Amino acid sequence: AATGLRDGPRGDTRRYVEAAVTTTMAAPPIADEPWAPAYRDALIDYQLGGGTYTPFLVRAPRAFASEYLNTSDEERRSYGYEAPLPPGEQPLRVGFFGGSTMFGVGQRDEHTIPSEIARLAEEAGVPIEVHNYGLPGWVSWQELQYLERLLAAGEEYDLVVFYDGFNELLVQGTGYSADPTHLGADVMSGMAADYHDLHEVEPGLTDGLADLADTYRRNSGVALLLGKADPDPGAAQGGIQHAAATPEDQAAAALDVYGRATDLVRALAREHGTEARFFWQPQRSGWPPSITDHLPEGVIDVSHVLDGQEDDRYIDEVHTDEEGARLMAESIWAEIGPELAARASGAED
Repeated sequence: AATGLRDGPRGDTRRYVEAAVTTTMAAPPIADEPWAPAYRDALIDYQLGGGTYTPFLVRAPRAFASEYLNTSDEERRSYGYEAPLPPGEQPLRVGFFGGSTMFGVGQRDEHTIPSEIARLAEEAGVPIEVHNYGLPGWVSWQELQYLERLLAAGEEYDLVVFYDGFNELLVQGTGYSADPTHLGADVMSGMAADYHDLHEVEPGLTDGLADLADTYRRNSGVALLLGKADPDPGAAQGGIQHAAATPEDQAAAALDVYGRATDLVRALAREHGTEARFFWQPQRSGWPPSITDHLPEGVIDVSHVLDGQEDDRYIDEVHTDEEGARLMAESIWAEIGPELAARASGAED
C-alpha cells in the first residue's frame, strides 16, 4: 500500500485517526483554547507518522517537531528547571513513565504532568530535571522494558515515576491474556498467521506486496474498532484469548500482570541505585473498589483527585485538559516532593 501500486487501508486509518483526535480536541474543556487547532493537527500527524516496529516495545518514541508537541527519539520535551544553581551542583534526574496520559494527549509540551512537576519543584527550591518517557498506548510491561533499555544505555536517575491504570484494563478488554501483552497484540498475531498462510505457495514478483496489504486489511486494528472484521471468538493466538472473559477475569489478569511489572521495575531500579514510585491514575467514570482495593502493594491511588470535576477537566474517558494535568502533578508531587527535597539537601529519608 505504501508504494502506491495498490490501494490500501491507509486512507481509512487517516480518517479514523483524524475523527478520533478531532473529537477529543473538540471537548468543552479544551475546544476554545486558541492553540487547540494547531495542536490537533500536530497530534494527528504524530499519530500517523512513522511505523517502525521496535522489538519488545512494539512502538517507540520518535522525533517530531511542531509548535506545541515536540519529541526526540527518546522522550517528549518537557519544561526544564530554570532557576540558577551553584557552580558544580546538578539537578536531580527524574524519569516519568506511562501511556498517553503521561505523554500528555491534549496538553502542550510545557503543561504535561512532568512539566507541571518541574514547576512545583522549582517553586519549592528543589532542582530537578524531568524526562517524559510516556507514550500513547503503552502498558506497564512496555514501560518496564523501556526503563531497562535506558539504564542499559547508561542513563541514571534519582527517581523513576510510573503512572498507569487505564491501559492495563483496556488491553485485557481487547485481548484477554493472563500473561504480559500489549495493545494490538492479537491483531499483530493474526497478521503474522495470515501472512504465513499466504506464503505457503511461493509468491510471484508482485504477490508479496499484494498479500501483505490484504493481510493488513483483514487484521487492521482500525477495521476491528470499526467493526469491519470479525475474528473467530474462540481463537487463541500467541496467548491472546478471544473467548469471552468476565470483567472479574479481566481485572484479575490486569492487576496480576501490573503487580509483576511493578515488582520488576522496583528490583531493576534498586539494582541501578534508584527508587521507583507508582501511581494509579483516574478515569472519568471512576474505578470500582474491586480494582482500587486490590492494587499491588506500594501503588499510590490518586484516582479520586479529579472527583467532582469530571465535566470541567476530562476531554475523554481518561485524558484531561492542562488544568487536570496540573492537579494530578500536585497530587504526585505531594508524595515524591519531600523525598526529592531530602535528597537535594543531602539528608537521608
